[in-house]
Amino acid sequence: MRAHLVILALAALLPVLALGGGAAWEAVQAYRGAFEARLLDRARGLAGILVSEIETVEAALRVLAASSGLDPASDVSEFESRARGAAAALGTWIVLADHEGHQRINTHLPPGTPLGPTRNPGFYRQAIETGRTVVTDLVISTTTREPLVAIIVPVPGPAGRPVGVLGAPLDLERLSRLLAAQGLGEGAFATLADSHMRVVARSADHQRLIGTPAPSWMVEAMAGRQSGLVRGPNAGGVDVLLAFERLRGQPGWLLAVGERWDDYRASWLSPLLTLLLGGFLALLTALLTVRWVARRVLRPVTALAERAGEATQHPNVAGAIAAAIPPAAVSEFESMRVGLVEAEAALRRDAARQALLLGLSRAMLEGEATEAVLAEAAFDWLCPALDADIGLSHAVDEAGGLLRLIAVRGLSADRTDLTRLVALDTGFAGLADATGAGVAADAVRVAVDRAGNIARRLGARAVASQPLLDRTGCALGTLTLASTRRECFEPVELGLLEAASHMLALAWRRSRAEADLRGGEAALRRAAESARFATFDIHSAAGRFVVSDLFREMWGLEPDMPISFPTLLHRVHPADRPAVERHRARTAKEGGSFEIEFRVLRPDGSVRWLLSRGEAVSNPSGDLPARISGVNVDVTERKAAEERQALLTREVDHRAKNALAVVQAAMRLTPKTDAAAYATAVEGRVDALARAHSLLAGHKWAGADLRALLAAELAPFLASASGTERRRAELDGPEVMLPPQATQPLAMAVHELATNAVKHGALSAAEGRVLVSWRFAGAKAAPRLSLRWTELGGPAVAGPPLRRGFGTRVLDATLRRQLGGEVSLTWKQTGLVCDLQVSLTYSSDMSGLSGSAGVVVD
Repeated sequence: MRAHLVILALAALLPVLALGGGAAWEAVQAYRGAFEARLLDRARGLAGILVSEIETVEAALRVLAASSGLDPASDVSEFESRARGAAAALGTWIVLADHEGHQRINTHLPPGTPLGPTRNPGFYRQAIETGRTVVTDLVISTTTREPLVAIIVPVPGPAGRPVGVLGAPLDLERLSRLLAAQGLGEGAFATLADSHMRVVARSADHQRLIGTPAPSWMVEAMAGRQSGLVRGPNAGGVDVLLAFERLRGQPGWLLAVGERWDDYRASWLSPLLTLLLGGFLALLTALLTVRWVARRVLRPVTALAERAGEATQHPNVAGAIAAAIPPAAVSEFESMRVGLVEAEAALRRDAARQALLLGLSRAMLEGEATEAVLAEAAFDWLCPALDADIGLSHAVDEAGGLLRLIAVRGLSADRTDLTRLVALDTGFAGLADATGAGVAADAVRVAVDRAGNIARRLGARAVASQPLLDRTGCALGTLTLASTRRECFEPVELGLLEAASHMLALAWRRSRAEADLRGGEAALRRAAESARFATFDIHSAAGRFVVSDLFREMWGLEPDMPISFPTLLHRVHPADRPAVERHRARTAKEGGSFEIEFRVLRPDGSVRWLLSRGEAVSNPSGDLPARISGVNVDVTERKAAEERQALLTREVDHRAKNALAVVQAAMRLTPKTDAAAYATAVEGRVDALARAHSLLAGHKWAGADLRALLAAELAPFLASASGTERRRAELDGPEVMLPPQATQPLAMAVHELATNAVKHGALSAAEGRVLVSWRFAGAKAAPRLSLRWTELGGPAVAGPPLRRGFGTRVLDATLRRQLGGEVSLTWKQTGLVCDLQVSLTYSSDMSGLSGSAGVVVD
């Protein structure tokens, strides 16, 4: 017994000792971590302060650099006064230099002092070439001959290219004072180093150490690291622990804070010694306590052993001795042991049940599973746990009022057919579905219950069936387990089946909801694709764009190209970018719906009009839109149609006015001596305009075919009604599409030529003929139409007429003045020859026939 107590004491003390040692080690680690974290935090804080100092000077220089009148040819006297005021406010001095490094202003020197070139023009050229701020490493000033660090910013010119630089040195003494003012403590120091690891500022010994290089061990230890801790000797040979942090925006610059290694070790060594002493005292106390408890425990045990020995030596008093020994102590220990064993068994059963349900839930939640696959997963977990060799899962068939088998386990094909379709009031599964409650049947009930007919035919002895219910309590299906070996299922097993059934019902509902969602999304996607809607969904917080393939096609984006708002804005037509940016800013600030039309410049050079319509949805807090969803529609064709419609409307309006002007001129200029002749002449000329109008309308006012125009005017002379008479007019030339501006004027000119031929020329005689030929002339960039009207077989022509008639004036007004063409009339004895030269590229103008449009009446 004593050995067992010793073992018990050791078993109790050793874990405590191990725990105490672990706690002591953790405490030491905590003290070390706290010291290192404090050192790192101080390095980060000081680095942030120094970055702020640099950014303050940079911001002031950028404000000065934005001033006007700093180009090389400008007078900088006014700017010099502002620069001197800014330098005084910053506690430094400012230099303005041109792009070649020559100083124009130096506030460190009195005004008017001659200035020379800078000593470090490379930094100035770097600022000008890159257009960015340059912070120099430690250099020697050409003005003060002292070490300094300069901040140089480019001065933007009128065209956006820098025309010079502004520079100002940092006050290194001020930086040193900032570092020293942080309360680093005795023996601690802070050092600022440039990209060449030379000391720029130091909290202590600043003047002595400025410009000195850092030790090689420090350079090697800090290389390639943004921040961290390093250990090594300082300049005096004393071991120090350094925490360093790289300065944001200043490549290679770092801030290091160091404390003596002895101070660092003392920060955790003293607590460790205290913990060890406390642990030793605790151990000593525990040993003394164990000795005291052991004596108290051994005393009754020894007494029991002595009394047992006395009972063997004195049989006559054995009963009294037995009566004096209370057996309760042993029975309590035994009861405790039995109770613990039973509790452990119960915990093990509960843990197994929880593990089964957890594994089942994980299996049902992974992937996009169908109802049959989910039921199979339930069989995989439940059948071994319940010792069931048959598993059935039915789904409610709403149309047929039946339970339809979707998953089966442990049945042959012929037995499976017995359960493929089950009526809602048949079998234990149908009973569970009808009542909405679980059904359990042992071997006796299976044998005598009418509902056990199917189970008996399957050879099952114990059956348990659970309904799978939706949110409203309506049945989705059933889950049934059966055993051919067991007499019944235990209540704990039935509870496990019920819990698993609830999980399976939830998984079914999720599967159906996901299927409905996928179907809806697919239908929406098909509808959007059919309607040519390019969808987008922007997650504002993450800056993530989810777009359709059609969206990428419309914008000309590659399939794997990352999308961001700047990327899309770059594709927007420059004239439309401000409007798009305003809509984006308003939507991001206020939310709500939006609609905007804009142009997109695609990589292939084409321009597309897009209509973007959508809505911004706010996050639960209502502060900012969490998502922006909508569609883009390509409205390029609609825009083109609108432009064509507008152009057509203007063209029709213009043509109508021109036609009215021509009619007015024809009526005014036609001789009025004979009313009938006047009416006939006006009617013919109006008909010519109407025919030209019809030709234009037939081609949607895009122009008219020249051959069709000539055929309309000479139709009676191109062929007879019987087809046997000789053609009196012939047309010869290529296909020519006249511009709409030239159609009506040329129709009037041809009409006048035809009218003259019928009344006085070749077509007034029975044997007379008219030959009309045309061809292209001029270059492709400026094509011209060359048309010849030749009359043959008419009355002999003595020469040009003595006076110009209306027809001659129409030719002159329409072809020369309106179309800018040329007209040549040759009066040969055989008949008139008219040569026309008309440009096919010109602007519309009806000044030749409108009102008193320069037509000479003689």
